Amino acid sequence: MKYTNNVLLKKIHHPAIRAACMFLLVICCLTGMALPAPAHQVQIPPPPPLPPGDSLTIEFLDVGQGDAILITTPRLRHYLVDAGPHPTRVLDMLRERGIKHLDGMLLTHPHTDHCGGMPAILRAISVDTFYESGKIHTAPAYRDTLRAALESGAGYATVRQGDTLAWDPDVLIEVLWPDTPAYRDLNTNSVVMRLTYNCESVMLTGDATRRSEEGMLADYPRDFLRTQVLKVAHHGSRGSSCAEFLAAVAPQACVIQCGQGNSYGHPSTQAMERITAQGGMVFRTDQDGTVRLRIDVGMTVSANTAKRTKVCSMLHNCAEKRRFPTAANPLSPAPAPAGLPAE
Repeated sequence: MKYTNNVLLKKIHHPAIRAACMFLLVICCLTGMALPAPAHQVQIPPPPPLPPGDSLTIEFLDVGQGDAILITTPRLRHYLVDAGPHPTRVLDMLRERGIKHLDGMLLTHPHTDHCGGMPAILRAISVDTFYESGKIHTAPAYRDTLRAALESGAGYATVRQGDTLAWDPDVLIEVLWPDTPAYRDLNTNSVVMRLTYNCESVMLTGDATRRSEEGMLADYPRDFLRTQVLKVAHHGSRGSSCAEFLAAVAPQACVIQCGQGNSYGHPSTQAMERITAQGGMVFRTDQDGTVRLRIDVGMTVSANTAKRTKVCSMLHNCAEKRRFPTAANPLSPAPAPAGLPAE
């Protein structure tokens, strides 16, 4: 009995009471009984050890000027967030990896550089559920994506701030934005989500704007937004990645998905200055190719090209992680759209 026996006895001065306490202590020691621990001493159990080989893998695919992110969960479920601009490039990448089924596909917002590859995937391989924010658009690539999703028989669900996605029981997936799909700007409606596994977290931001970032700063405590790896919003556009948001997230590594020599000038000089000021390692698909992130007993972000290899490794410390309140609204399927958006 190490924790308070001597302290208790030192504070008891009456001889009779002290003798009774000594007698009780001896009885407890002889019989194996334990005195109740003081109420203020609460021990938080450590997280259970990972089974050998279990990991969460996220690949930021090199699709040129666009986003496509392949997620493989510890239970070997496959999810795709966006699918780049090219009609078949991501489908070819899935086939190269031997993936013939997707457990889910999420579209962050209906711009062609994020949904251009979705129709071909929906028509070529089985997809369990199609997710989006619910912000409709008349772009041909988005209309074709909805048509392919409806024809494929995939489930349909809209996501909103406060939802949690049950993609894998070992991974916490929180939807941080949008709070409503009513913003006129499609980029402001981009789905922002965070995946947390074994104390490490990754934030995927789609094409979120400064307005999106300011909304999250207003809706959440600063410490809640802290995340180890950040997928930089909108390909490093100057209208995203505001200094206040980057300071709150405080990423140790950033990934920018953009095309080499793109006509938009992404990533912008202004955004790069704000991002590099945070001090974390920066990965760019236009320079580094596909960027692979792996979380098991720590986190490793790596990229390998013919020219160079970049690696950023982080060891977790669960004891330093703090729990924050989060809206845990398990996502329920929404009714599929009755029809395609009008021209």
